[in-house]
Amino acid sequence: MQRTLVRTIAVFIYLIIPIFSFSQSNGFVKGIITDKTTEENLPGVTVSASKTVGVVSDIDGMFLISLAEGEHTLEINLLGYKNTNQKVSVKSNDTLIISVKLDPANQVLDEVVISAGKFEQKLSDVTVS
Repeated sequence: MQRTLVRTIAVFIYLIIPIFSFSQSNGFVKGIITDKTTEENLPGVTVSASKTVGVVSDIDGMFLISLAEGEHTLEINLLGYKNTNQKVSVKSNDTLIISVKLDPANQVLDEVVISAGKFEQKLSDVTVS
């Protein structure tokens, strides 16, 4: 039910965006974002251009962004993956289709200990069961 609702909203947005954009000589960049190692589609990826225009990929990893005619650098970000930049050349009233593969970012984080004490303590000083 929820997945159908998300898809319906995404299709509605894809149909409405071109109506407002054709009057401005903009072009579109449409694409799919996948994990480089598993080839799975990645939902919730932020795709932005020039720090002013941005979209988020849908549940299937698809996105559509309207940009002014010219050269742009897309910044593609998702927590747990390396940030990626991709240069695109947008033509007026044209749709550029791209495919982006994100590399997982393997980062080792420090330990976090949550205790009921009022004071900050080191892990070596705390009894852990």
